[in-house]
Amino acid sequence: GFKYSQEAAAYYNSIEDQVKILEQQFMQEQMQLRSSTLMTSVPVKAHIITMSSGLGGLTTTEIDDAMAIMNSYYANAGLEFFLCEGINYINNDTYYNFQSADESAMTTANSVNGVINIYFANSIVSSSSGNSLCGYAYFPNGPETILMANGCTTNGSTLSHEMGHFFGLSHTHGNSNVYNSTQELVDGSNCETTGDFICDTPADPRLGNNNVNAACEFFEFAQDANGEYYQADPLNIMSYSRKICRTQFSAQQYARINAVYQVSRNNLSCPSFSADFVADETESCSDNLTVNFTDNSVGATSWSWDVDGDDIIDYTTQNVTHTYTSLGDYDVALSIS
Repeated sequence: GFKYSQEAAAYYNSIEDQVKILEQQFMQEQMQLRSSTLMTSVPVKAHIITMSSGLGGLTTTEIDDAMAIMNSYYANAGLEFFLCEGINYINNDTYYNFQSADESAMTTANSVNGVINIYFANSIVSSSSGNSLCGYAYFPNGPETILMANGCTTNGSTLSHEMGHFFGLSHTHGNSNVYNSTQELVDGSNCETTGDFICDTPADPRLGNNNVNAACEFFEFAQDANGEYYQADPLNIMSYSRKICRTQFSAQQYARINAVYQVSRNNLSCPSFSADFVADETESCSDNLTVNFTDNSVGATSWSWDVDGDDIIDYTTQNVTHTYTSLGDYDVALSIS
């Protein structure tokens, strides 16, 4: 159900230079094989839609399982998702089998500002086309909203796929869902300017059950504009491959997710519980650097600081002061309870 609007394109173009710089930094850091396993926690507000009687809807176990699968992928982008302030139940027959035209009314009444609002409906239908949808999301600069059909929430890949759109990823076949309409060439010569704008994902004519077999193999002999045969990746989560086949993002896709988070989505914060801190120094070339870290968290009653990225807790007080005696890059993390 994702649609690439002109507004989304214009916004991405406005942040593209920043994104590419951060992508390069992220990929360089990954190559350095740092020992740190620091994660940035991203708040999600889950809205389970039931019938007016309260019957139907996903179970909390199904939500937890879907979130766990998504977190297993997004860990490679340095992100983890957590449920903010419990689950909101919407008992409403009108929204149970959801029509996209009702989005504004439903979200206005239920959405929480500054978090990712995910609505789980029994089914989703596009009001404009009448087509059934697995889900849909918006590119950065759009609403902080994702719609998911229950059956697709539990299939292992669609929730991660829609979250990819939320962090600026296009389909691997590009932003048109018309078969074989992609302008991306197999040789990769125009990979930065068309297709999915990602260069380590192969050109894709648009995958589906008709050209990916049950063994998750792409078997079609489609050709690009130069007459070269596509070698599409049926395992990529951002493709339209069989749902069960979609089990991986590429390295650059992970880098883009992280970069777009930093540029456009880093305002996300759970109103009643969020970790945050500031440092009075962030860079120096002196032999000894003393840094004061000030906790700005909301809702915390205990604090754990790892100030040098070695996954060992160094301090458990609210605000800390630490002196670095060796030059280097240090990841700093605050975990709260």
